[in-house]
Amino acid sequence: MCKIVVIFTKFGYTVHEIHFTNVRQEEFSMSGTKPAVILRVARLYYEEGKSQQEIAETEHVHRTQVSRILKQAREEGYVKFTVAMPQSVPNMETARQLAGQLGLREVFITPELPHFEPEKSYVHSAANYLAGILPDYHSIGFGVGKTLSEIGKAFVGQRSDEVPELYGLFGYAGSDNPYLQGSVVLDQFARTTGGKCHYNNFPMLMDRNRLSPTEERQLETMRKTFRSLDLLVLSIGGPFSLDYPYFGEFYDTVRRFNNKKVFNKPHGNLLGNVLYADGKRLSLPEPYFNTSMSLEDLKRHPNVLCFAYGEEKVLAICAAAKGHYIDALVTDLPTAELLLQQSRC
Repeated sequence: MCKIVVIFTKFGYTVHEIHFTNVRQEEFSMSGTKPAVILRVARLYYEEGKSQQEIAETEHVHRTQVSRILKQAREEGYVKFTVAMPQSVPNMETARQLAGQLGLREVFITPELPHFEPEKSYVHSAANYLAGILPDYHSIGFGVGKTLSEIGKAFVGQRSDEVPELYGLFGYAGSDNPYLQGSVVLDQFARTTGGKCHYNNFPMLMDRNRLSPTEERQLETMRKTFRSLDLLVLSIGGPFSLDYPYFGEFYDTVRRFNNKKVFNKPHGNLLGNVLYADGKRLSLPEPYFNTSMSLEDLKRHPNVLCFAYGEEKVLAICAAAKGHYIDALVTDLPTAELLLQQSRC
């Protein structure tokens, strides 16, 4: 019977070796899942880099069943994890230089995993990096965005005796984009950590004059809680396109924007806040405001971890670092090299 052996390092996991061994039939679980199915699902996930959703579609099962099979594969020895330091760490010097240039506490550069496309290589390495540090924290806030959502799908955390408290730093924007729904991202991380979710049920943009006294109290309590969290996990969005669902709320409520002037300048977004490459940000006209964790509170928080990669996000990462809204970054080598070359950082 084939078993997959995976080396699990600080820099992500790699398939170290595959070997065959004789395993007695009685060693398998009596849950009804055939050994061949367990092995096939493990191969698809760990060797081919398929997401749990992709595997579910291939196998014609629900994604929760895929998660259960992967857990069974780990528990019954189909997949073995060995903690080991890599023999060479070529990205450490680049990470050190970039941390110094951006003024960050830490930069982690994900390795290129064999048999993975670049995007999936980043996602899986980032997910494993996060899985390695989350057990150290009890209360954790999560942002939104495609990058964080994909990391959540690939995330395979271990449940601990102490149930983590997970908070949504961003409510929702639009109605047809799952990447902008804070509850969706939160549920993805709760799935394997067993964490208790605390959802942010406010729309991203609100009119202050239309808040009820109850909503005002809820917002203040929520933001006070955000400030006390142990760790904040965010992703940075690149430049907006004007047909993005996010902007429907601007168009419907804030008609004083000159859209070309506002969005044609190099920019990115962090928790729904528009950041410019020079470190400035877009101020919303009164009485409108962003219900997410405020940038002022981000700046004061001691532990803000950001996941971002890609050429289109380089200036946004610079802006977030320049504004002191993040203090740690997980990116890939091509993005790190572009950041080092960027004179605006």
